[in-house]
Amino acid sequence: MRQHAAKEMRYWANILDTDGATVLVSQVGAAIEDLSGRRLEQAQLMSAETTHMILLRYADGLPLPNQGYVQVTDPGSGATTLYIVDYLLDPRAPRPRVWTEVYCHVERTNS
Repeated sequence: MRQHAAKEMRYWANILDTDGATVLVSQVGAAIEDLSGRRLEQAQLMSAETTHMILLRYADGLPLPNQGYVQVTDPGSGATTLYIVDYLLDPRAPRPRVWTEVYCHVERTNS
């Protein structure tokens, strides 16, 4: 079971609608995890394209539609990455409705 903590939220993200342009929620805290090196995670992925997990607070993830987008800006480099949402998951730890795990893949990156 994966454990999450608020200190992981190092990025700012915008939640976008399915058109990829309409901002539903802006500047929410997010954590990003690359799943490519985790064998167990790879075996459990529902989509072959899924490469990343973005962690959001439960309430911040509510407006996110399936097949929506998450736009994340790296505070260090200023690079912006656009992720396509594959599916959402409530890890139910430490209890339901605390975190939303957004499983996604990269659409494009702008430096």
